[in-house]
Amino acid sequence: MQEREIKDILFSLDQERFDKIWTEKNWFKLQLEFKTKRVELSQSLLIWVEESGDAWLLTDFENQKTYYIENKQDSESNQDSESNQDSESNLVTQVSELSDQNEHLKDTKAICSRLQQNPQTGHSPEGTHKGFTDLLQRLDLEEIDAEGLKRSNLSGSGLDFESVHPDLLVVYDMLCEILTSPRESLINLPYGLRNLSDCLPQFYENAQKIENFDISGENPSETHTNLLNEISNYCSSTKSTLFQIITYLKSTQIKQIESQIKTNVSTAIENFDTEINRAKNSNDEAEAKEAERQNEFNRLKLELENQLGKKSISSHEKIFADQAKKHQNGSWIWLLATVLLAIGFSYIFGRFVMDLGSTESQFL
Repeated sequence: MQEREIKDILFSLDQERFDKIWTEKNWFKLQLEFKTKRVELSQSLLIWVEESGDAWLLTDFENQKTYYIENKQDSESNQDSESNQDSESNLVTQVSELSDQNEHLKDTKAICSRLQQNPQTGHSPEGTHKGFTDLLQRLDLEEIDAEGLKRSNLSGSGLDFESVHPDLLVVYDMLCEILTSPRESLINLPYGLRNLSDCLPQFYENAQKIENFDISGENPSETHTNLLNEISNYCSSTKSTLFQIITYLKSTQIKQIESQIKTNVSTAIENFDTEINRAKNSNDEAEAKEAERQNEFNRLKLELENQLGKKSISSHEKIFADQAKKHQNGSWIWLLATVLLAIGFSYIFGRFVMDLGSTESQFL
């Protein structure tokens, strides 16, 4: 058994309960068991059985932690069993945290190995859709030189792989398309990505066989022929599986595009209505301001006309007053002249009468 660098022993679980959880593959119950120990597990989980059969590796991808789970004998129970041989030993499931959570998934080769069934235990990895998705999306297929799989350098000997390369390249492109799809789309696949757990490791294994093929080996022609048949059969069966996945992803993408288009159209209509209302409000506001401006203009015009009218009347009033005063002065002069004339005529008339009287007395 490979030695693990344990960071910390966290807690122990009841071994019987854990065995039931593992048998039922009930990850919700496993989360509850961890939660009772104040350890939160995410929905992205994968668990592997170690070679001993009594230990497991549990990787929580979202929380970026890996736990080492191992069945052990309780020390207190062990002491009791030494004093009483008839006592049954009490097994507990001890949970520890590993210092390096990526130790068992450090590169493409390690990941592909972890995806396959363990020949010693007969177990494949188990876990949630999210767990398989997060593990598979860690693979970097660009590490594989797809064009180099032709092995054109062996064309002279007739032992190249150009005959199967087109099909192999199709599988490679399909795998890349799937693994680069949005995470949510992959998680929502009807059966998750479990069916890729064999396709990917086999592709990587075939690529390694092509790269390592050496014509100087024993029976290179026979090895070459067998390898061509193996790769051809793999491509035929794998393309069918991958095609189903891609078809589902395409249909999901079409629905997402349709939904996005509807959302964009709705948003555009809302924005258009908003702009129309804004323009209408701006127009109403402009009209209100124009009416206010026109009213103010009319008010100022009327005020100006009134002021001009008052100024004109006041100027004419002065002229009329001057003319009246002038006529009044003239009237007084004529009145005085008339009085003087009347006095003069009265005086003359009086003298005339007096002279007439004296004359009459002389005749007598």
